[in-house]
Amino acid sequence: DGINQKDKSQLDLFEESKNSTDWKNLIVQGDNLQFLKTCYLNQDPLIKDKVKGKVKLIYIDPPFNTGEDFSYVDRFQDSSWSSLVNDRIMKSLEFLQKTGCCFFHLNENVKYYGKILLNNLKFDNIQEIIYNTNATKDEEADLFAYKSFGSRFVLKHNTIFYCFNNNSYFNKLWKPNRNKTSLNIGWLDLLSLPHKNNPNNISDLDFYIEKYDNLGNFNYEKIAINEKIYPIGDLWTDIFSFTQSEMRTSENLSFLTQKPENLMRRIIQTSSQQRDLIMDFFAGSGTTLAVAQKLNR
Repeated sequence: DGINQKDKSQLDLFEESKNSTDWKNLIVQGDNLQFLKTCYLNQDPLIKDKVKGKVKLIYIDPPFNTGEDFSYVDRFQDSSWSSLVNDRIMKSLEFLQKTGCCFFHLNENVKYYGKILLNNLKFDNIQEIIYNTNATKDEEADLFAYKSFGSRFVLKHNTIFYCFNNNSYFNKLWKPNRNKTSLNIGWLDLLSLPHKNNPNNISDLDFYIEKYDNLGNFNYEKIAINEKIYPIGDLWTDIFSFTQSEMRTSENLSFLTQKPENLMRRIIQTSSQQRDLIMDFFAGSGTTLAVAQKLNR
């Protein structure tokens, strides 16, 4: 529920939203650390029942400390950046389910300091995902763009740290060869569900996509597999970077650090189920929120 009433404080707005019988989603414009603290410390059972310990997935794309300012401040001392991010991450974990997980999207400026912070969170595992921001339909050709004429190696990726415990929920995703597939799924990933213990063959799995039907209902649609498909790995070369190689007007908000919806769709689908609660406390242009709502989260 979008909220844009400047005459009320963010806490008044939260009180109003949480007491509504049809409350589903909430956008708060304000200081994220203040809100995380206030939301957690408030003992109102409506807040506790809806939020505390209920979040299945936390994703953040915090400032990368580039030394430039966008619509937000992005020039910090390393210690200031570490403190800013660490305080918010630590407070947000109090909302996470026992089977939940976190994704932290960083770049070369801050991933070293970010990894140090994440190592202190005591997750059972931290997996490093490479998101190729130069992805093209032809993996051999690569992207030829404004960065091509830099004086050093062309920077082509961001790092996403996937933090999870051994019991964290995970839905294994698959994809076809996008250039050759006869599956009518566009750029969606395939969700897999085993129908036997310890699957070791494609035939041991059923495959689905999440899709809206003609009546506007969001359902699972089973997909028959008659071609070779591939498990999603930790090198994501098939999701086009919105700002560099996928100038889709349907998503374009002219937000310089905007992330593509397909990136968030993959993260959300692999780590949550419908009706699960998603948290992003560096909301940016709202991509996480938009995709979560489209996916019935």
